[in-house]
Order: sequence, then C-alpha cells, then structure tokens
Amino acid sequence: MIQYKNSNYKNLGLLNYPVLQASDILLYDSDFVAIGHDQRQHLELSRKIAKNINRRVGKNIFKIPVPLINKNVNLVRGLQSNSKMSKSSPNLNDTIFLLDTFEEIEYKINKAKTDCTDIIEYDEIKKPELSNMLKIYSTLANKTINEITLLFQNKNYKFFKEKLTDMLIFRLKFFRKNVCLIKNESYKLKNFMHANNIIAKKIAKKNLLKIYKYTNLI
Repeated sequence: MIQYKNSNYKNLGLLNYPVLQASDILLYDSDFVAIGHDQRQHLELSRKIAKNINRRVGKNIFKIPVPLINKNVNLVRGLQSNSKMSKSSPNLNDTIFLLDTFEEIEYKINKAKTDCTDIIEYDEIKKPELSNMLKIYSTLANKTINEITLLFQNKNYKFFKEKLTDMLIFRLKFFRKNVCLIKNESYKLKNFMHANNIIAKKIAKKNLLKIYKYTNLI
C-alpha cells in the first residue's frame, strides 16, 4: 500500500489500521462499499484478506465486497495546496467545510490560489489551482469541465470566484437546512441509530460465531 512506500517511520498503527478497516467491512457481510478513487487500495486489501481466509478454511465465510466508485466525482484538492482537501488539513482556509458560514466560504474562495494570467482555461499542469476550482464547479453544477470552461470564457478570475462562491452557497444551503432539522428533532436520529445498532450487533454476533467455528477458535 502507498502508506508503506511514503512513510519512513512505520508504527504499529500503519499495520493495524488496514486490518481494523477490513474487519469493519467484512464483519457485517457488506456486499458493496462506497469509496473514492483514493480508497481503492484500502478496499482491495480487505478483499484480499477475505479471499485468503476463505481459501485457508475452505469455506466462503466472508463475502467479497465490491467497490462502488462514482466515476463522475473527482478528487478535490485543497484551495491553497496540492494535497487532498481534508478536515485534517493544518490550514483551515484550504478546505470548504459543510457547515462553514456563507461568509467563511466567500473568504476562502477569494483567498484560493490562482496564477497571474487571469485567463480561465483547464490545464492541470500549468494551472493546477484554477483547474481544481473548475472541477469543483463542474461537480456542483453537474456539467462537464468543457461546458464550465466555455461558460466562463473571456471572464476573469474575480468573476469566476464570485460565481463559484454562489454555487457553493446554493448547494450547501439545502444541506445546512437538513442539519438544522436533524438538530431540532435529534430524538429521531437517536432512535434510528439505536434501532440500527441492535440490527448491527445481531449480524456481528452471528458472523463472529461463524468465524470462531471455522477458524477453530471455539
């Protein structure tokens, strides 16, 4: 896995976490796992673990989960860096959070890195920062990169950033509304989680007993 290649210091967590992740997937008989492109290796390891155990015990005690990857969703880079946009980024202005205020979104987009040409075109080599923002707009607007590039042809960066801000605010408005509804009726969420927790425990208990049996742990 890529973590082993990129890390000089290999601690126990680097070894344990992928196995823990595999157990979370396999214990509940997952048929499909929704992941991003960058998680493909993690799921592949879970599939490999399941296949190896099935082969060793001579029985298909684990389902082999199938990845569900939305090909239309791009990996979003940070607004001020070339790394993945993430909640763990040390620079808070690098990431748009779902619960950011509209003022925070506007500030972050205005501060997002761009080049000095002020020409809107998609080029991941020469214009990585602008290309990233075009991807974001493309995803939010459900249009192709070419359509978005043509839409903003002969416009400057300031105009594009204003429209990207408007699009983000528009899309997140519905999410924020739903969050408010859930907070106001939190008991419904708690009841839902409690009911599904009972179901999950039953599945886990049944599968644990099956695993213990075929691996001679009981």
